[in-house]
Amino acid sequence: MSFNRIRIVEPAGSAHPESLARSVAMLTDAGFSTLHVPAKHDTRTPMSAASDAERTRALMQALTESSSDVVMAARGGYGASSLLERIDWDLLRASEPKPLIGFSDICVLHSAMLATLGRAGLHAPMPGSALYGQNNDDIVVLQDLLRQGLPWSSAIDVAGVDPQQPEASGWLFGGNLAALTNLIGTPWFPSSLHGAIVFLEDIGEHAGRIGRYFSQWCLSGAMDGVVALVLGEFVDAGEGNSGQRQRIVDEIVRRVDCPVFESGSFGHISPNYPIAIGASASISNGKLRWRLDSMTPFA
Repeated sequence: MSFNRIRIVEPAGSAHPESLARSVAMLTDAGFSTLHVPAKHDTRTPMSAASDAERTRALMQALTESSSDVVMAARGGYGASSLLERIDWDLLRASEPKPLIGFSDICVLHSAMLATLGRAGLHAPMPGSALYGQNNDDIVVLQDLLRQGLPWSSAIDVAGVDPQQPEASGWLFGGNLAALTNLIGTPWFPSSLHGAIVFLEDIGEHAGRIGRYFSQWCLSGAMDGVVALVLGEFVDAGEGNSGQRQRIVDEIVRRVDCPVFESGSFGHISPNYPIAIGASASISNGKLRWRLDSMTPFA
């Protein structure tokens, strides 16, 4: 089954209107149909697209309706975590699994869907972001995945921090470091990451804060059993970004026992290649390869 009918929702921040219009035109030209009802902005929640109740309602409708095949978040920003207690998880459990696409703050929803329902998600570009289509390579990969339907498979480039680091295999979990750190200790973070290849990225966080966030992963036991760590882009990490990048890598490497890899293929950048959360994966010969056979790999 291909995923040709796309519902665009705003579960976090508001879409950039010009970016969304351009992206919808790209999707239409590529043969996809799109459905989107702009969020009803609420001045009481200025950092989010609409009120918690309105964003929850729109997300639930999108995930359970029969008129769309896939749900795309318009953009990240802030506010996704405030929906978690409002979502009707029993209703979603009884519904047909549907792909949710997005990254940044949307990884909160990916984590919750995996932890609560055992469902996969797709960390990938969002049409209401100015990053969408800046470099079309990631969009081509995303559109090909949607056209072909499951099973999905793809790959990104990686490089070991230690050139002699071994190969690794496991299942994929990850996304935005700051947003995911906020979920540790809640029902919406996996109870165990044993056997996981964890991928992380962030924006606007300097090396000190990155180190502080990652300490929570280690001190809480979230890193127990993780087989490999893949560090994507850390955008706007402070002055002298190249030096900050090395500090970030050094801070993380000294805290873990598993192999650490780096990648310029995902994060708040373009291209931001799709990565399936919950997919089986392996790392060898400079590539992280993944495959997702079902939207419910852990159900």
